[in-house]
Amino acid sequence: MDDTVTATVETWSRARNRRAMTRIGLRSALGCLTVGLTAGAVTKAPDLVRHLGATWPSYLPEARNLPELAAMVGAGLGVTIVTACVVQYVRVRTRPQVLARSLDKQHATDDLFVTALSIEREGDAPTGKLGGPEIAKAVVQRAQSLAASITPPIPHHRRSWAFGISTWAVAILAGVVLFLPKSVLPKDLLAPADVAPSATQKESTPTLSKEDKARIEQLEKQLQTLEEQRGLSDSAKKKLGEAQKELRSARKNSSKSAGHLSAAARALQDLANEAREQGGLFDQPSLESLPLETVTKQLADAIERGDADTASAMANELNRRSKDANDYGLKSMGQELSKALKEAKPAPESGVDPKDAERWKQLAKSAGERFDNGEPSSAKKNLRELVEDMDQKRQHSVDQALSNLGDVRSKQLETMNQQRGVPPQGQQGQQGANGKQAQNGQQ
Repeated sequence: MDDTVTATVETWSRARNRRAMTRIGLRSALGCLTVGLTAGAVTKAPDLVRHLGATWPSYLPEARNLPELAAMVGAGLGVTIVTACVVQYVRVRTRPQVLARSLDKQHATDDLFVTALSIEREGDAPTGKLGGPEIAKAVVQRAQSLAASITPPIPHHRRSWAFGISTWAVAILAGVVLFLPKSVLPKDLLAPADVAPSATQKESTPTLSKEDKARIEQLEKQLQTLEEQRGLSDSAKKKLGEAQKELRSARKNSSKSAGHLSAAARALQDLANEAREQGGLFDQPSLESLPLETVTKQLADAIERGDADTASAMANELNRRSKDANDYGLKSMGQELSKALKEAKPAPESGVDPKDAERWKQLAKSAGERFDNGEPSSAKKNLRELVEDMDQKRQHSVDQALSNLGDVRSKQLETMNQQRGVPPQGQQGQQGANGKQAQNGQQ
């Protein structure tokens, strides 16, 4: 092992630098973790407010803009934290020459370590200022002896308990809020809002009938079909996935179906509100990147199952593409649309009136023929008529799903009220009228 003064001082310097790097790195990681969790908590804030029965303040950024805003602010803070930690490490990094000077000052050795380092660096030919080889050797030996007898200057840094406790408190709080809406809120907040808890809290949710389970399963399939449409926005896919998960849980665990159906209704209601605000369920840049074959196929399939949302988005996309299309492009659009209409499979379970479906297919077919003939204005008119007619005669997909789900929940609520001995609303009014008549007769 090299026992020179230079080797000893460099070893101590590296140890001090490792200690500083570890301490600063941990602070940086903890700070970035806190920023990340807080950003996630901010995106969940609207859900928390809604679960608590309040409304999101209008003077704050819109809920749908919070994820992007939190990501930008969080990224900026993260870069700032890392940069500050790098600057701090550069400032506190210990070099051997600086450590030697610090040791001389601490032990009052009158530049002994600094001189020994200079001698060892110059090798066997020290400068004349050092007084010759004998004196230089004595200086080095004296420094080596003193280095072996002193405690290595690797400080045990005091832990900043205030910083640690406050940072962990913020991190834990952010983590709790991040998962609060699904795992920490009281269970009665996840129950249907129109079902009041009983006084004994022993009331059980009635099991779903086979008919209700079949309706829920059919609703799952409809939502899955909608989710599989290409060009759908990421937010719409997420909400549709959440609703399907809750419906599946309600169907498989009837004893807790009320809470799952309520959660599914909330997800669909949020999606319906978002669709109204943004003008649909589809993302325009994603639609523009779809192949023509996909657009025409999704339009034809949407007509068969009466899906006004998808049909409207695909028809509008075809109209948009026709503006800049040449004769060859228009002909391709017409041929692809005619081909898709021929290959579309009927969907009898959708409940679409056959007469309406036939009219919509004729409008789409006419649009395809006119695209093929180079008549984009007439084709776009046919597609607009198709969209308007479907909007008038069919509910939007999410609204239809909410309506079907509401029927199941209303039936379940009626059963729960019967278990508690609460008469239906119509019977309550009749009983009130009968009681009033009896009271007048007694008077």
